Amino acid sequence: MELSVQRAALVSAAVGFALFLNSLGLDFCLDDEAAIIRNQDLLGNASWLSLFRHDFWGKDISDRDSHKSYRPLTVATFRLNYMLHELEPLGYHLVNVLLHSAVVYLYVLLCGVVFSEVWPALIAGLLFAVHPIHTEGVSGIVGRADLMCALFAIISLFCYRNSLEIRANARRRVFWFVLSLVSTLCAALCKEIGITTSLLCLAYQISFHKRKSSTQQGVVRPQARQSSVYDLLSALRETVPRGLVLMMFSVSFLWARLKLNQGPPLFHVDNNPALGFPTPFRQLHWSYLCVYNVWLLLSPSQLCAEYAMGTIPPVTSLSDPRNLLTLATFAGLLSLSCYSASYSHSHHRKIMFGLCLTVLPFLPASNLFFPVGFVIAERVLYIPSMGFCLLVSYGFHLLVSRPIIKYFSSLAKIVLIFLLLAQSFKTLSRNFEWKDNVMLFTSALRVSQTSAKMWNFVGNTHFKAGNNTLPEPYFRKSLEVEPLFPPAHINLVRILKRQKRFEEAIE
Repeated sequence: MELSVQRAALVSAAVGFALFLNSLGLDFCLDDEAAIIRNQDLLGNASWLSLFRHDFWGKDISDRDSHKSYRPLTVATFRLNYMLHELEPLGYHLVNVLLHSAVVYLYVLLCGVVFSEVWPALIAGLLFAVHPIHTEGVSGIVGRADLMCALFAIISLFCYRNSLEIRANARRRVFWFVLSLVSTLCAALCKEIGITTSLLCLAYQISFHKRKSSTQQGVVRPQARQSSVYDLLSALRETVPRGLVLMMFSVSFLWARLKLNQGPPLFHVDNNPALGFPTPFRQLHWSYLCVYNVWLLLSPSQLCAEYAMGTIPPVTSLSDPRNLLTLATFAGLLSLSCYSASYSHSHHRKIMFGLCLTVLPFLPASNLFFPVGFVIAERVLYIPSMGFCLLVSYGFHLLVSRPIIKYFSSLAKIVLIFLLLAQSFKTLSRNFEWKDNVMLFTSALRVSQTSAKMWNFVGNTHFKAGNNTLPEPYFRKSLEVEPLFPPAHINLVRILKRQKRFEEAIE
């Protein structure tokens, strides 16, 4: 039986669903407590319209101390969960797993359009379905924002493609274009990075849309050696009318968000330590964090629930060797971008779209344009990993279809199977680490021994569970790492008071 793109999509979606079935028995973890258990937009009698005035955590978004995360459509799904089964975690996790499967299915269909072949699309779908970086987005319930954002982003791309393919019927062309804008708006109302979908639509048009022939345009095509530049300029020129509409739409959304926020968010240095660094070390550290995110996509073997306070040592010197790694990574991305922009062959355009799908959705969380309230959050790599898996799949396809030496094709297939199995095993084991806060923070300590915040997290979790003796070593270890860390001092005093060791508590 010949494999179709639809069957490949179903297979990939089924694999993604099966790998995350063991997340259905997990509890609420980490940010789930603030977003769900203590969120009055779910628990109280707030109107549905209030979701559009509140932030992700249920606080009025115009408040000065609001986090300014605006995701009303995501919160609406949490509220529906609560209406059906209140605070039973199973239903929340089931929705996340189903959303991940739906995203995988649509992603394979999108790859089928990009590649015009089934097997590269299937490989990309399987790589995306099993990638361990997605455990935070799927097993952590607050990751639903990224899942829904990805779902609407792909829908918007398909609608935009339909608006490009229709030539004769102007009314239908406008209908699909408007539907693409609505889907982009929905993506942005699920998570802020959804507004970058407008740029992805333009990237798709530049990369793949069939342009008018030179005869239709009334111009003479240049010589072959100049044709790639001509094609790229022609593609850019044809995106201008739609691009202006998309830019006006995006700017209008951003303006409305700023008006709604009534001021920028205030992020504490504990959440993003580089905020306290002087120039240029702040920029060097944030640039290195981009490289670290690339490494997480390449090798997701050491995943951590919280990267704040010492997990990643700061870049405080121009002679830090990590600056060379940053320079090499950015130079590599720039070289690949220039190569794809040569536009002389269809595979250049596929690489171009893969790069755009990787980079553009990540930019709002990169700290490069404005600071964010975290160091690294694995869930923000959910959409960028689509572009990454697309590039890896295409690279594998080129290796297999053009073997350099005998048996190279078979070796590449063995490596791919090993990679899929290794990442599947990592995903299954990582899901168990999200069982509860104790297991999650304990697993984080294996990666982050130098984070005072993480030691304090583990101790505080045991303290909330009613244990009077186990938390103390964690609080003391937190103070060894950071002697002036106030939460660890406060928690240690609480433990000593509970044990009636008042003199030590006073000290």
